[in-house]
Amino acid sequence: MTATPLDIDIKAFDLIRNPKPVVLVDFWAPWCQPCKQVGKILEEAIKIPEVQENAHICKLDIDGPPSQSKEEKAALDKTVASYGIQGIPTMMLFKDGKLVDTIVGLVSSPEEIKDIILKAAKKGSPEKKKGPKAAPKNS
Repeated sequence: MTATPLDIDIKAFDLIRNPKPVVLVDFWAPWCQPCKQVGKILEEAIKIPEVQENAHICKLDIDGPPSQSKEEKAALDKTVASYGIQGIPTMMLFKDGKLVDTIVGLVSSPEEIKDIILKAAKKGSPEKKKGPKAAPKNS
């Protein structure tokens, strides 16, 4: 298990069909200050044994790397749109390849991430929550 969130690109997004009970995908952008705060919290959360046992944590830059092709950018934009992401940070939790939870905005602590992951590991139906702060998607 990696000790930091795994940065993924659109080509690796199929990781959500992983054998771990839960895959948390953090949709973020480098210009987003709340995203940076969430990133630090995720880096701490991934050190918690229950998180390591139950989840993979990944980060998907919604702007993508400068080196991406037009096709990759189009696929990334399509993915972001298909999940209805309108503000970041947005974290989505997948179980068995299916979306089971969405958190928009900041989370308060690594322990909150742990609790969200453990709850997602036990459920099967989608749920959406809104956090206190989300930056609008910069397109």
